Amino acid sequence: MDLINARAEGDKNQNNDPNYQGPNQIFMKKAFMKPIQIQRCLVIADAYFEWSAAKKPFLVYLQNKVRPFAFAGLYDHWLNPETKEIVSSFTIITTTANAMLQKLGVKRMPVILQPGYEKDRIKPDKSLSQVLKLLRQFDSKIMNAYPVSDLINTPGINDASLIAPNGERLLIEIEPIRKTNTSHSYTHKKKDSPTGSWGESRKTN
Repeated sequence: MDLINARAEGDKNQNNDPNYQGPNQIFMKKAFMKPIQIQRCLVIADAYFEWSAAKKPFLVYLQNKVRPFAFAGLYDHWLNPETKEIVSSFTIITTTANAMLQKLGVKRMPVILQPGYEKDRIKPDKSLSQVLKLLRQFDSKIMNAYPVSDLINTPGINDASLIAPNGERLLIEIEPIRKTNTSHSYTHKKKDSPTGSWGESRKTN
């Protein structure tokens, strides 16, 4: 089987209800029973592509230049029955789409691990219940997405133009308030253009 993705809920939540509060039962699937306990891995990315319900491609990323980040993954080694070679492969765990991705008509999203806590997921001493608690939606308020060219669907094209904005971002980005060491002032910046330029700034005491 080609197991590109693995559902965190297992066979639960077949309707992909974004408000699902039931248990994550990925461990009930035979293919993932062992990997979820001892073969967990991090799948590293700077961003990823997602297609809207209207089949338009978008680049999805974390705000404030948080990159790279990590998807929750599972790895395995298996024997290719045709070549008789040992193959190492991985799958990405998915969960229901958060509010931002639902704007695109998307029902599911990869499990993105909270930056700074990636090691917690792959520690071998983690109990199964602790691991399952990490398989949840990522906060949509600190994610964003913008449309890209349909050329992403064209084989053979692989250059930086594929990640250039081709329209407005889904969310207006707010840079975190930062306190300076000298004047105790704060800076607030809003980013609202598709090219990533800063729109306004103001300082308060």
